[in-house]
Amino acid sequence: MGVGVFNSIRSSGRASTLADFIKWRVNLSIKLHNWLYDDEPIPLIA
Repeated sequence: MGVGVFNSIRSSGRASTLADFIKWRVNLSIKLHNWLYDDEPIPLIA
């Protein structure tokens, strides 16, 4: 997941880079939160 995200960020424009990064960051935060607090942990690698 990470390598593809960073490759897409590197090859895209400024506005889409920010949007992609925010989407990736929010998604990571949700997965981390679920992994820490849910009864059934969700793997961080999707």
